[in-house]
Amino acid sequence: MYLYASIDSLCQRLEHDDSRPLLSNGNKREALQNIFEDRQSRYETLSTIKIDTNNSSIKENCVTITKHIHG
Repeated sequence: MYLYASIDSLCQRLEHDDSRPLLSNGNKREALQNIFEDRQSRYETLSTIKIDTNNSSIKENCVTITKHIHG
């Protein structure tokens, strides 16, 4: 299962989060873009389900994930 979020969404969510070492030095947007470009094809290749989390709350995402797990 691949929980997808755009770079804009990730930047907004992580704006005040300094706990992620890969994003702690320099430009967060640039770091996220590089990580995304490096990993996206693997995530999509290995996943059978892709869930877009851009416009959903954590609760909504949990409901969606649960529906996929339980059918």
